[in-house]
Amino acid sequence: MKKLLVACMLVALSSPVFAGTSAGPVSSYLVSRYGKLFFKAGDTASRPACSYNGDWAVDLVGPDGAAGKAILAVIMAAHAAGKTVQVYGKNNCDVWGDRETVEYVVVQ
Repeated sequence: MKKLLVACMLVALSSPVFAGTSAGPVSSYLVSRYGKLFFKAGDTASRPACSYNGDWAVDLVGPDGAAGKAILAVIMAAHAAGKTVQVYGKNNCDVWGDRETVEYVVVQ
């Protein structure tokens, strides 16, 4: 039983390894009338199969809307300042079907 529990924990902890990442300046961003932010920042690596265009997606109005608005502010500030950002994904496309959902953004 302990081996099964340890195996399940290892699988759960290893899933972020397959999530997408990118690093670079914010080259474009768009806010839709549906309350979604889409942006591009550098080349995307290790993205899930559902994300095939290299853009990132953030929900600005749903349950994570406050966090999404904070990410929008960071993206706009980084773009205006010409800063490089590192983006880490959630390994899913639950905000928009063909773009990986953002987990967090780091400005460098």
